[in-house]
Amino acid sequence: MATREVLLLLGDTIAAQEFSDRASEDYRIISVFPPRMAVAEVADLEKLRRDPGVRLIMEDAVSEEILDELTEGEKLFLNGWLLKQAAPEKNRAGDRLPWDASGFTPPDPPIDPM
Repeated sequence: MATREVLLLLGDTIAAQEFSDRASEDYRIISVFPPRMAVAEVADLEKLRRDPGVRLIMEDAVSEEILDELTEGEKLFLNGWLLKQAAPEKNRAGDRLPWDASGFTPPDPPIDPM
């Protein structure tokens, strides 16, 4: 199933970390901005809409009403996420692969300070 990235505004009864801890196969938490914002990669958006901890799912725009209730830090987090959504997709060799994937050189081992 295809996934997409969304910004979540969580309800007052659940903290972002608590929400992140209960992530399932339906969504993967990418980033949290405590206490009530999280960015998730979502496979089943409708199931996430039914989650009682999720107050609002932001996909690409936010109403003035919501903006008025956000803190300055939350607005900064939101604006950064919106800029990321508008940026062209980056295609990098090895993106999302394990660090030791076939055909790639793993990072150098730590240097012994002796």
